[in-house]
Amino acid sequence: MHATTGIYCPGCGSQRALHSLLHLDFKSVVSYNFMFIPALGLVVYNLGVKGYNHFYKKSVPNVIYSSNFTRIVLITVILFWVLRNLPFYPFNILAP
Repeated sequence: MHATTGIYCPGCGSQRALHSLLHLDFKSVVSYNFMFIPALGLVVYNLGVKGYNHFYKKSVPNVIYSSNFTRIVLITVILFWVLRNLPFYPFNILAP
């Protein structure tokens, strides 16, 4: 997307961030895509709740599947998308 339009998408830098995470370079993870850390936390949370419910035969509710949570994530991603494309400090540090 950046090569075509000059705009960074919300996921730009995620593959480089994952590579840096696998090499335990946390500073680079944050510099490539700041939203990678919260997204990874959501994946771990979701898998944790599903695993807990499966292994312990419980029914702990997963907040990820609520409509309010979906709206909050959508608003957060759109806001991040807009902010990382602003060309002035402090927002330009969000660009990969």
